[in-house]
Amino acid sequence: MSLDKNLFTLTFSPHKDNPNILDLVDPVGTIHYRKQKVVGSKEYKIELYGGFPLSCLLSDEELMNIFY
Repeated sequence: MSLDKNLFTLTFSPHKDNPNILDLVDPVGTIHYRKQKVVGSKEYKIELYGGFPLSCLLSDEELMNIFY
């Protein structure tokens, strides 16, 4: 039985240049989601990525504007 080729596994990967960033990447290294700790705070900034070239589709600030 073969799996749908559109399905893939995402893994958490620490950013190589910034220890405050945690990326959710696919097997080829494309970033789909990024969580970044705001320095000097207990808060995080969240971004959703997609497309080619890679671009930010939605940030936590934009998400808050949609729901509030």
